[in-house]
Amino acid sequence: MYNGIGLSTVRGSGTNGYVQRNTAHISNTRARYDYNYEDDDDEKGITIRKPNKAILEHEQKRLVEVKCVELQDVLENQGYTEDEIEAQVNALRTSLLKSTGKLTQTKKKKGETHYLAEAQHAKNEKMRMKWKRRKRNKWKR
Repeated sequence: MYNGIGLSTVRGSGTNGYVQRNTAHISNTRARYDYNYEDDDDEKGITIRKPNKAILEHEQKRLVEVKCVELQDVLENQGYTEDEIEAQVNALRTSLLKSTGKLTQTKKKKGETHYLAEAQHAKNEKMRMKWKRRKRNKWKR
């Protein structure tokens, strides 16, 4: 016997005395919880963190600077003067900053949670609008 569990002796029991736990037993801690659905509001629902706009804006600016540095490197290899390079890089920078919404990364990296959060937020808004329309149309019929 070990910790008061099992047979005191296996003699005459027809077993080897090995004690297993009962996996079919459901304890009271796993009892069902009565959920009050009347208190549930649509607004409370699942909360998803909104993307940080400052981080997204910084990432866009960083992509613009990467493009500018690439152009500067190409122009230096072609033998342009510093003034010409600076003028072309500034022109590219201003044109890219005007259209920052169109500039996106092609590959998503592991740490880009804000881009994923932004995409999830847009997806959730789209579904929320779809469900609102569906509820309105259901009652009009």
